[in-house]
Amino acid sequence: MLSLYNLGNLIMLTEEKSDKKFDVKLDDQEFQKSLHFIADRLWDYRYYWYVFDPTVKKKDTGIVYGDLYEDLGSIYKYLKNSLLLYGMKSSDAKQNAVWDFKWNFDTHWSGHCANAICAIHYFLQKGR
Repeated sequence: MLSLYNLGNLIMLTEEKSDKKFDVKLDDQEFQKSLHFIADRLWDYRYYWYVFDPTVKKKDTGIVYGDLYEDLGSIYKYLKNSLLLYGMKSSDAKQNAVWDFKWNFDTHWSGHCANAICAIHYFLQKGR
């Protein structure tokens, strides 16, 4: 998780996405199997609390209920779709895969990843 987070921050969104469209989508059955795999390993360590945006003024701070199942499932789905696209032979597909990876990281799953890392840290400490 830390490596993914670091990679997402290091990649620069420099190239434009290709105009070509590619029909690549994660198989729903495979995704459901992955979600079951995640759920089977979380046990009682699924839910956690976090501050939605710790940079806002104290009076505007919102404490939010987090879910590692949703965090990890969402990250997996975005990554797998980017990897499937990158696995195509087309250079345009690869360009789109890198662009999608970075854009999805910046706009969506970076927060899931950061919150999951923090929650997992405390769950591991608690389990010692």
